[in-house]
Amino acid sequence: MISSNNQIAQITVIPDPNADTGARTQTVANDRQRELSNCKANADREEDQLSARERAEYQSQAKDERERNSLMMILTTSLPR
Repeated sequence: MISSNNQIAQITVIPDPNADTGARTQTVANDRQRELSNCKANADREEDQLSARERAEYQSQAKDERERNSLMMILTTSLPR
C-alpha cells in the first residue's frame, strides 16, 4: 500500500508531460488492488492456520479430559470398600 501511495503522490506532484496520467493512475490503482488482494490472501491463510492450531489444541484437551475421566472412573470403582 505504501508503494502505491508513493506512486500516486509522484503522479500528482511531478507530472510527466509525455505520460498519460490516466494510464499511470490506472496502473497504480491496479497495483494497489493487487497488493490488497495479496494482503487479504496472507491474512486469510494465517487465520486458517491459527484456526487449525486452535482446533488441534481443543481436540487434544478434550482427549486429555476423557482420559482423566476414564482413569478416575477406574480408580473410584476399584477402591476397596
